[in-house]
Formats: sequence, structure tokens, C-alpha cells
Amino acid sequence: MKIKHNYKILLLILTVAFIAFGFLGDDKNGIKQPKPLYKITSTQESGKQGDAYGMNVNNIWLPINRKGIIADVNIGPNGSGGQFAGGTFLFSSGFFMSGNSAGTPWANAAASASLVEDYVQGVVGGENDPNAVVYVLNSQDEPFGSSWQDWIDAVGLGADFYDGDNDGNYNPVDKNGNGAWDPDEDRPDLIGDETVWCVFHDGLPVAQRRWNTTIEIGMEVRQSVFAFASAGAIGNIIFVRYRFTYQGTSPSSPDELTDVYFGAWADPDLGDFNDDVIGVDVLRNAGYTYNNTIDAQYGAQVPCFMIDFFSGPREYIAGDTYVDNNGNGE
Repeated sequence: MKIKHNYKILLLILTVAFIAFGFLGDDKNGIKQPKPLYKITSTQESGKQGDAYGMNVNNIWLPINRKGIIADVNIGPNGSGGQFAGGTFLFSSGFFMSGNSAGTPWANAAASASLVEDYVQGVVGGENDPNAVVYVLNSQDEPFGSSWQDWIDAVGLGADFYDGDNDGNYNPVDKNGNGAWDPDEDRPDLIGDETVWCVFHDGLPVAQRRWNTTIEIGMEVRQSVFAFASAGAIGNIIFVRYRFTYQGTSPSSPDELTDVYFGAWADPDLGDFNDDVIGVDVLRNAGYTYNNTIDAQYGAQVPCFMIDFFSGPREYIAGDTYVDNNGNGE
């Protein structure tokens, strides 16, 4: 089913992945333990979650807030930081962006460990919107239930959906009356077994920024963080899909941005961060952190943390209409 999004300029759609390679079921002394149940466990109901949410997927705990900060978010039951099998692997993560706007250079970031947090919740001009919160979908949610109904507000902020009846609107209604979802009915943009979605933009006042000589450009980010409850390798991966949309801050904003650069950013803490070392996998276009000695937190069984670009820019359109094939393998 095709969905139209009317944007001033769609810059890029890309997907990065946080990958933890470890010895599942081992404790930090390397002693084999019973294999864990591969699952997604949450102490919260799906649907609207307010300022933040903690993903608890298989062996990974990853808190997220509505302003683009990943890991460096203090939320129960495990507190802040990305954790793998009970040990820490990530202090904070997000991204950096820079470019040129009508001859004026700019830069912004969601990078809390570097004290750069230029993004606020909501769409451009809508940071006070009460619907600009974190939305959660789970594969175990009741079809057409509360999380599917809450997604109406997410769609109002630009979230994707599967348009089963092809009418261009999101109407999560059980038209067939069988209590189950059918392909001719609408559903939310659930990817994997859990999807966490929010939208934010570079609206922090310039005077409050660490780089207070740069400009606000009107960049919106629709972020989807998703994971799979799987016993395979995919169960140790958290995917992050970014949709960057340049909206401008006023009618006089330039129609295009030039020389735009994006970089996934992370501050890993792999157990005891004092012995962390880094490397690059050129063939995978990935960077990774590992230990080559026994770690104070993980012992001899130390996982490797990797960030990989699974999908680079999908579209660049200097126009007013972007069409995707959401629901058919997009």
C-alpha cells in the first residue's frame, strides 16, 4: 500500500544497528548458565509512554527518550545505560549533523555525553504538543486495541502506517469483525516484535546550545527503534531507523540544504570502560568496541559492541511529495 508524505525536502532515510555479540547464557565468570528465554519483557503497557521508554529485548536493556538520546536515559527497572546480559555496553548514543544553509554553516547533535542536545520533542513549531511523546508497539498487542488507537496521534505527527484499505487515512478498525488483523485493514508501523517511535526537531534555542553560534534550521527527525524476540543473531540487534526531513523555520528559509553530513555517534562503556579498545570493520561499514583482556564487569566473556549502517540514504527529493511502499517490504 502506498502512502504519501508531503514534505518540503526529504533528506534521507537510513537505518543503523546496535549489535552486541556475546556469549548468551554465560555469567561474567564464564560459567555456563541455563539458556534464557528469548523474549521482549516490559513493565509498561504499549501505547503512549510520555518522555521515555526502556526496551527490554532478549539480553539487551536500552532506554530511549523523545529527544533523540539513546541509552543515557534514567528509567526503571534497570536505570540508565545500554546493558547486555546485566553488564553495561553503552553509555550514550545518538547522532551528529552538519551542513550549509544558504551559505551559512550549521551543526547540531543528539549527543548527551558530549553535552550537545539540540533536539526537542515534536515537529517544528510543535514542541508543546501533548501528543509529542514516545509511542510503543508490541507484536503481542491486541489487534485494534489501545496501542493501535494511540497510533492515530502518532500518525498525526508523521508516523507511518499500513494502509490496508488504500484510502490514504489511518483507520484501525476491525472491518471484518473477526478479532484479527487482515491485509485489507489498517495497522500501525510495527517492525519486528517491538517498535518505539518518536519525532523531534532541532528546536533548542540557540542561546542554550553548547554551540551557540550556529543556527536552528528546522530539521525534523522521525525515529523508529525496533527489535526482534529471536534466539538467532538478530536477537542481539537493536535497529534504529531515522527519517530526516528539512522543514525550515520560516517561509524565508532556503528551499535546499547543501553539503549535509550525518554521523551515527556513540559513547560505549563496555563493562569497565578503562580497558575498551576500538576497531573498524571496513567490509561491513561498521565500527566496534571490544576488550582484549579480562574485564572487571564481564570477566573473560566480554561481548563486542558494533554499530553498523544496514541501510544508507533511501531517498533524496528536492520536491514536495515522497511516496513509499510501507507495508510491502519498505
